Amino acid sequence: MTEKPTITGIGDQHFVGSIDEAAKVLQTDDDKEHDAMLRDAICPSGGESKETNPKDALGIKKVPLHCVPCRVIMELGLAMMEGGRKYGTHNYRAMGVRHSTYYNAALRHLMADWEGEDADPDSGVPHLIKAMACLMVLRDSQLMGNYEDDRPLKHPAGLNLKELNDGAAHLIEKYPECVAPFTEENKDDH
Repeated sequence: MTEKPTITGIGDQHFVGSIDEAAKVLQTDDDKEHDAMLRDAICPSGGESKETNPKDALGIKKVPLHCVPCRVIMELGLAMMEGGRKYGTHNYRAMGVRHSTYYNAALRHLMADWEGEDADPDSGVPHLIKAMACLMVLRDSQLMGNYEDDRPLKHPAGLNLKELNDGAAHLIEKYPECVAPFTEENKDDH
């Protein structure tokens, strides 16, 4: 008895044969090299797709959501729920936002965290998460095309990070013996 050929569909391509054969047809040597590079970028520990699994071959090129910590996303959900209960869920999509408002709010939360206040005293949500929520709302509004860009005029030279980083390197070379910083952790050592 002769085996009936199967028709395999991957994306908008269809092949006569098994899924394994279809994956081999789809993937050239250049693709394999590119996939290896993507795998290394996504999973530097050397995670590899299975040669026989076409889902791996195609899935490796998709948004790598496994790189985003689930717990942090869930905490972000709490911050967004707080905003939704106070102002209406997705209000920023309906009304848009002003860049400076969310920039300032994110910086205030980052500064509160930096000064040792881990969580917002009103909600108990970590300041880092609330800063992320501010930036997420701002970015979403940019994507929606309904945000007000009230940032200042661009400096003609830009930030010139190379010059600033060179200045930092120069100071490190000038003062190679760095005095230990005074931190909350070592405050009793000084």
